[in-house]
Amino acid sequence: MMLKHISVLFFVLGLAKAVWLGNLDARSHDPGNSILDSFVSYSIEFAFFVDFAGNLSMPNEFSYNLLANIGHLQRSDPIVRVGGSTQDKTTFNKSQEEGIINTWDYQKNKDQPIAISLGPAFFESYQTWHGKIPYIHGFDLATNGSEGIATLKNTVPLFCKSLTSSNSAPWQIGNEPDQYTAFSRRPKSWNADSWVKEWKYKTQLIRSLVKKHCPNLAKGNNPLFYAPSTSSLGGSPNVDAVWKAGLHKEKDIGFFDVHHYIAGATFPGITLQGTLMNHSNTADSVDSYVKAMSSLNRNLPKVFGEANSLYGQGAPKLSNPFGAALWAADFGLYSASKGIKRIHMHQGTNYRYGSWQPIETSRGTKGTKAPYYGNIMVAAAVSDPERSGVTVQELKQDTAQDSAYAIYVGGCLSRIAIIQMSAYNYTMDYTAPRKSKTFQFRLPKEHRRDRVRGSG
Repeated sequence: MMLKHISVLFFVLGLAKAVWLGNLDARSHDPGNSILDSFVSYSIEFAFFVDFAGNLSMPNEFSYNLLANIGHLQRSDPIVRVGGSTQDKTTFNKSQEEGIINTWDYQKNKDQPIAISLGPAFFESYQTWHGKIPYIHGFDLATNGSEGIATLKNTVPLFCKSLTSSNSAPWQIGNEPDQYTAFSRRPKSWNADSWVKEWKYKTQLIRSLVKKHCPNLAKGNNPLFYAPSTSSLGGSPNVDAVWKAGLHKEKDIGFFDVHHYIAGATFPGITLQGTLMNHSNTADSVDSYVKAMSSLNRNLPKVFGEANSLYGQGAPKLSNPFGAALWAADFGLYSASKGIKRIHMHQGTNYRYGSWQPIETSRGTKGTKAPYYGNIMVAAAVSDPERSGVTVQELKQDTAQDSAYAIYVGGCLSRIAIIQMSAYNYTMDYTAPRKSKTFQFRLPKEHRRDRVRGSG
């Protein structure tokens, strides 16, 4: 009989050798939670997409190589959503030579521009990554009146013409509309019915423009949308009210999309160990989302269309040390185990929680950052070479610093991922003995003759 290999992936901080105080029982799993292709995907802040992608005369091959790494490991290219809060601050100028002009007010916000002007050259950036990366373009819902409609009419044809059928993904209109009233983008009287009315008008406009200018992308019920793309499930209007008001009446939503962050960057009491390197905290947060999403709509695939550690672009020494990579790995695999089908990790130029810095700036050095290595582990863990379906099962543990997962490919146990998140300070005496633990595995009986090999 040919022996199979079961890979064990270790991701630890500060241990001399990997360990477990108990059994990892991987003898049963729930086959109903298969993830989607491109499970590890990205969301790039709209204002900085040109930084990440470049243009036709100077494509950003550094970014492409990092995306290609993820695609190679998980065997499906990541989908890049171009959006975020700045997608709702756009206008279009057809005579503008520059692809994008960002207007800044550093007294208000050092991380994001207050307004964006797009020119036709902006859409070159969708053609720089060799036609292999699928895109979700975030259209502006918040800019109202004739200016907003004109921007849609001018940009939809340019975007769809920059795509092929192979790199077209679902579309999106509006970023976190549940916060529009809070940030004075809509009057206090704006409610779920108002939102749905705007949604229907603008999505129908988008569909008519795609049908006219890019009929190859308008087959069947396409384009489908990521929606409602809210900041949470309890905003105003909340997701429940929007569903009931008929957001999905036309059946043009392909994915139930909400955004997920563990906490805010400026929240009091936030710590690396207590907030991020804490499996219990991550599990509680994800569980609350999954429970609510399942109660609202059980039929659409659930995705985190924008996610990361601490909203507000992250915090120094919390969102960018190696501990944040451990959090990213745990967050990704736990989400997969609970029925989240895809995650788009959000980033932007100079963002503290970014997976990489795409260009040199006065505030950041071009290069990979710690969270990227968490993304790498998740991509390797869920690799699906034969497209036979991947499910992830959490293996319950007793401490908040430990987590483990069994990964099944085509229904068979293929990998076990172990993450140990006890904090370790590299400035301490490195000659002192370091802690260790011992792992024990309990495998399904059909695997007891198989070879187990570790890496990490």
